[in-house]
Amino acid sequence: MKKRHNIQSIKMGFTCNEDWSRMEGDDRQRACEACQQIVYNFEEYSTQELIDFLSARRKQRMCGRLSTEQIAAVNRRLAAERPKINWRPTVAAAALTAMLSCGNPEKPEYRVTERYDQINPTEVVVRGVVLDNETEDPIIGASIFLSEDPQFGVDTDLDGLFELKIPSLIAQQNNLVASYLGFERVEMPLNEVHNSSIRVNMSEDESEMYNGYVLIQEPPAHIQAWNALKDMFSK
Repeated sequence: MKKRHNIQSIKMGFTCNEDWSRMEGDDRQRACEACQQIVYNFEEYSTQELIDFLSARRKQRMCGRLSTEQIAAVNRRLAAERPKINWRPTVAAAALTAMLSCGNPEKPEYRVTERYDQINPTEVVVRGVVLDNETEDPIIGASIFLSEDPQFGVDTDLDGLFELKIPSLIAQQNNLVASYLGFERVEMPLNEVHNSSIRVNMSEDESEMYNGYVLIQEPPAHIQAWNALKDMFSK
């Protein structure tokens, strides 16, 4: 019987700047004095080993050293394990027809979803949400700042939302930047997005290794119950 895991996906919650080489421990795990946590080295783990390790510890706070390529591989494997329930074949067929006829274009890096009038003549405002381009999950703690004046900036909240107020005098000579470690930087002309609400889609940069806090996302309760019932009756 194929083993199922009660985790839906993983992502890097935030990254840290502590130097792995300065931590005490061995090649598998080391102690971080800054946060008083054990940092696990997942660099040599296979995709299945990483899934098994995180699945067994899904209720725990977890710090680890792994690459965005490993995260992508784990999430692809977990996505393949999800049960496919074909209870709406008509809708599925219609969706498939639409995909075949229209194609599946890549999402733009950013787009304006709403524009509004400038209330204060001395400042412009940009509001928006930053999302993972692949999963559409909000990116928590992404940095939103001006390219030439980075002191004007904010971080996204728990829902990936932000609001940045910018003095009108410097707005015309800047681009708006969205940045998050492990993702490709997105740069937007400020004159296109000021006094607007925008949606920013960030794509993972799969080329580097990072230390950070690993977020383990569990599937919804009804999916967990469904998996438990399937396991019960398949024994």
